[in-house]
Amino acid sequence: MEDHVNEGNYGELFSKVLLNRGQRRDSDRFWYENKDAGFNKDDEEPKELADNDQILTILDSKTKVENGIT
Repeated sequence: MEDHVNEGNYGELFSKVLLNRGQRRDSDRFWYENKDAGFNKDDEEPKELADNDQILTILDSKTKVENGIT
């Protein structure tokens, strides 16, 4: 186990992993929560889909596959 960094909840390695992930997410122009992603600010559909549905549900609702994937 690592010692916690700066009296936080995580060790040095995991803190760096979280920081790196946040930096990559913030710089990803296609991330659905990014204001520059092209989604209308009032349009909640992309956020709802990402937050509530599994990938198979999204594919099923957005494609014309007749017998769905199981």
